[in-house]
Amino acid sequence: EIDSLIDKANEAIGKAHEVQTSMLQKEASGEKLEVSVLFVHSQDHLMTTISEKNMICEIIELRKLVNSLMNK
Repeated sequence: EIDSLIDKANEAIGKAHEVQTSMLQKEASGEKLEVSVLFVHSQDHLMTTISEKNMICEIIELRKLVNSLMNK
């Protein structure tokens, strides 16, 4: 079940990252964008979410390894 949940998380993170990338590309091409504190806050949450998800995936892999060693 965890693999399915990680896939769902990756999809949601991917959508958020696409929006972020789109806005960055617009500004890089010269389009002036209004950037609010809320947008900056959401950027921070996205970065933290990606980092936390990566750490959680590492912990899951470690737990799988520990569980397999304990079951031998």
